[in-house]
Amino acid sequence: IQWVRERYNVDASRIYLAGASMGGQIALVTAAKNPGLFAAVVADRGPTDLARWYEESEPWRRSLIAQEVGGPPDETTWFEYQRRSPLSFARNLAHTPLRIYHATGDTTVLPHHAEDMVAAVLAANPDAPLSYVTFPGGHADPMPGGKPAVIQWLGGFTRAAPPAAIDAITDTSATLWWVQVTQQGTAARWTTVQGAVGPGSLVTVKPVDDVGLEVAVDVAGLGLPQTCY
Repeated sequence: IQWVRERYNVDASRIYLAGASMGGQIALVTAAKNPGLFAAVVADRGPTDLARWYEESEPWRRSLIAQEVGGPPDETTWFEYQRRSPLSFARNLAHTPLRIYHATGDTTVLPHHAEDMVAAVLAANPDAPLSYVTFPGGHADPMPGGKPAVIQWLGGFTRAAPPAAIDAITDTSATLWWVQVTQQGTAARWTTVQGAVGPGSLVTVKPVDDVGLEVAVDVAGLGLPQTCY
């Protein structure tokens, strides 16, 4: 995205992301790992819990998943499965316009993947800008309205201002809305961040990390004066 922005006249407030099947999984994870980058996101019939999808899949698909992750789900690979699962990052999508499609007769990616994702996002924010569209059919059947409907829906959004309160999780160094976290060391792990802007422009940030962390706040992105905090 940065490469394209540097070479073309891109409206940064109208960058969208959409994917289907495993592309839907990747779209959700990518958006969740870059909260505040995309104006809106669409996921169509994507798995949201990779370990569970592994158990639900045919042997040939299990083999492909294991090749990517480094083995079947067990104690040694569990983190790798979780960091590829949108459900792990649901809280990060609680302020991003999100549309999830799923066919009620899908036997490749069972409908609970969408249902679980919707429930997790709404648990993080009951007022999340989320819509869930179900329709008859299987994994390969066209969604209602097809791609034109997806493009029309996405085009109705521009990137919103960052939320004043955030609750986010990351598996790497990342920018989480207006908080930048840099993990220290090489250990694979989760970092969680809660932050809020209160009365008098008081900014509070609570990071949790088992190893070590550097934290920076983008005060300009919050519209606050460039002063000491």
